[in-house]
Amino acid sequence: MFLGILATRWFSRQPIVISAPARSVARYDVRTPLLLDDTARADLARETKQALAYAAIAVALAGARDREERRYDLFGDAMRAAVDRLAELAGFRYLGVDPHSLEPLFAEGSGPRRPFDALPTRARHLVAFAALSVRVLWAAYPEQDPRDSEGLIAIDDVELYQDNHALGRLGAALREALPAAQWILTTASPVLAASAEAGEVIALRRVSQGDTVAVFAGDEALIH
Repeated sequence: MFLGILATRWFSRQPIVISAPARSVARYDVRTPLLLDDTARADLARETKQALAYAAIAVALAGARDREERRYDLFGDAMRAAVDRLAELAGFRYLGVDPHSLEPLFAEGSGPRRPFDALPTRARHLVAFAALSVRVLWAAYPEQDPRDSEGLIAIDDVELYQDNHALGRLGAALREALPAAQWILTTASPVLAASAEAGEVIALRRVSQGDTVAVFAGDEALIH
C-alpha cells in the first residue's frame, strides 16, 4: 500500500457527499498513479470527511454480524483511535459523526462541539493524515486491522501550519497511530528532525556556493 499526501494540500468548505463505497472509500487500486501536479486532488476536505463518515456508517450497518472478508469493526476502531491520537496534538478529541448531518465532530477540552470545517487549519491537516491513511490501509487489506497492516505513507512538507509543540510530538504520534506503516516525512523543520532518532533522518544540503547537493545521514544529518 502506498499513499502520498502533497504539500499543496488545502481544505474547502463543502458538505459531505456519500457515493458508492466500492468505487470510492473502500477501493484501492495499486495502479493508480500519484500525480504531483494535480492541484484538483490537493483539496482533501471531501475525501477526509468521506473516510470518517464511512467508517462510522459501516460499523453501524454491519453490527455484530460475522464478516469473513471485511472487518468493519477493526476499521472503525482504527479510524477513531488514529484520528483521536493525531487531533490530540492540536488540543482536540474526535467525537464521531453527527447523525443529522454526517459531519465529523470534534471538541476542544470541555468546549462546544465543532464540525470538521470549523477546526483550525493545523487540526484539519492532522485529522487528514490519520483518516486518509487508515482509509487506504483498510481498503488495501480489508480483512485485518489497519494498525497491523503494512504500507508506505509519504507526506510532503509535513510541518506546514504546525507549531513546534506539535512537531516535536508528531513522529511519535504517527507511529503510535499506525505502528506497522512506514512513514516518510519531508520537512525543513529542525524541531521535527531533532525529535527523531539519528538513524531515521536523512538531510539534503547544498554545499559551498555551487549547485551540488550532498546527502547526510546519522549524526551528521542532525547538525544544523
